[in-house]
Amino acid sequence: MKTVFYSKTFSGGGCTFLQNRGKKTLFYKGSLKLIPGQEYDSLIKPIQEIAEAGYTVTLNFRFGRYSLMDWSYPDAWAKEYQSWYNQIGDPVVQWALYNTGKIRWSEINSKDPLGVLTKAKRHGINFGTAHCIAAGPGRSLLSVAHSTREFTDIEMQHLQQSFQKIVNRVARGAFLTEKEIEVLRALASGIRQNELAGELGLTKGAIAARVKKAMRSLDCETLNQAIAVATKWGYLDGPEQSLH
Repeated sequence: MKTVFYSKTFSGGGCTFLQNRGKKTLFYKGSLKLIPGQEYDSLIKPIQEIAEAGYTVTLNFRFGRYSLMDWSYPDAWAKEYQSWYNQIGDPVVQWALYNTGKIRWSEINSKDPLGVLTKAKRHGINFGTAHCIAAGPGRSLLSVAHSTREFTDIEMQHLQQSFQKIVNRVARGAFLTEKEIEVLRALASGIRQNELAGELGLTKGAIAARVKKAMRSLDCETLNQAIAVATKWGYLDGPEQSLH
């Protein structure tokens, strides 16, 4: 089954499709590397083994934007679903906007006025489970499908654990570069930007530029907010700290 990677654009409300043609794939948010494709392949493999009828991994979505979408459903369903109206009307997406944890599609109480799940059944996507994790500046959603039966509780637990590993790995470094983390960590300790510029052999403007990029990546308006968010999600505590 072919895997398709999406990068959200706002031209005509559509999506740009990025197809994985090689064994090694790099995912980017702008010019920022999210995770090496070879490492992602290893992390996604346990999910692929359970997802008999396909899956989607949507990382850090908010307000119609996301960092990465990995989609393994049939191409015909991809073309039908890519409509913006299908996306915002998807009861699984609606559930993930307000909930975290895991749930079977059949247990979701949200209405399906556009018949998204009914349309999916025409492509052999009959049963499914959703997993939502709030980490970093957005939410991340795993949706997994089966053609003939509901997923067992044990399968859902394995899916949740595998998805948590992906979210943790991406959240540790997806939104801040090492240079930005270095600056935020120093400023959080009380060092002034002028002093930090001298220590690093940089201009004050270069330090300010790193701060500005970090604030934008973390969706913050002030330096103090950026430090608070970076601290909350473990950016300033080193790469090995768990995010949950």
